[in-house]
Amino acid sequence: MMRSWATLLALAPAVAQAESGMTLSGAMDLALERGNYDRGVSATRVQSGDLGVSRFNVRATEDLGEGVTAFAILETALGADTGTAGAGTALWNRGSVVGLRGPAGQVVAGRQYAPMFWVALRSDASTVAFPTTGVVLNIEQTLVTGRSGIGGFFNNAINYRTPDWHGWNGEVSYSVGNELAGPRRHDGENAGCNVQYGQDAWWAGYAYNRSVAHEATDTADRVHRTHLLGVKYSVAEWALGANVAYLANMLGGPSGGNAHVGQVSGRVAAGPGDVNLSIGWMAETGRKRTLAWHAGYVWPLSRRTQLYAFTVKLHNNAVGNRGLANLYGDYRLVQPGFDPQAVALGIRHLF
Repeated sequence: MMRSWATLLALAPAVAQAESGMTLSGAMDLALERGNYDRGVSATRVQSGDLGVSRFNVRATEDLGEGVTAFAILETALGADTGTAGAGTALWNRGSVVGLRGPAGQVVAGRQYAPMFWVALRSDASTVAFPTTGVVLNIEQTLVTGRSGIGGFFNNAINYRTPDWHGWNGEVSYSVGNELAGPRRHDGENAGCNVQYGQDAWWAGYAYNRSVAHEATDTADRVHRTHLLGVKYSVAEWALGANVAYLANMLGGPSGGNAHVGQVSGRVAAGPGDVNLSIGWMAETGRKRTLAWHAGYVWPLSRRTQLYAFTVKLHNNAVGNRGLANLYGDYRLVQPGFDPQAVALGIRHLF
């Protein structure tokens, strides 16, 4: 017993050198929104997250020495308008990971984004990247394009990110999927990678994603593939970004076919805040075509608090039926030829 205590005391100085900490943070975002979401469907609503997702985040870190840090991140979406949890039934629906980072790169395991997400995010030049009312989340997000699109989380995933090297870095990720037995054992499997380069005001990135899913009780693997290329130029007063993507065999499409999508976004300082503009397009199997545009203004009252106003509209051709998926999921598909639109006025606070 005395030897055990002596051993612990001998180890105590080494243990004390490992510094650890935990941070609680998040965002609350609420807006008054008015929209025409489908033919005969109009509503005025108070909505959570029209600029950025309302969320709660827990981060823990421990310095292990020699430049190595252990960390864990838990994040959940919040329905700030009703006080409920958001984004499904998972407790930590916006990620739950643990990992190590150091001179050799970073390894992370858990529920997390695919590498494609980061290329899409960095190619958006908006003041707050991926505004909920924006073009990119209403024509490229997984609600629209299925598991082959951007913005989705993958369970049971392992990710490796390289260290930066003269402006270059990359990621590879693999998810074992839903861990089912039998003929559907590949359900939910996902593999992806990206490569990014940034120097001064310029940034560019490419990403690839491959996902497997099944419809209903079907046992045949349905493989979805996406290629995404993004660029951005940003300085203090303005920024311009763009991305293009090809989606093969997307599960989320009404015909499950292929699509070409893209967007151009910009930000320019004007008065106390920023003007945001973006335009996007989607060309799908079946000659379906959608053009989307979005304009807004973000006014920072402080480093943590912003007021904002946005408008967004989709233009479908005679057979196109895309809706404002990220604003009103029940109407992500609309009657062919209808052009949905919405306006929002809101406040966002970071804590």
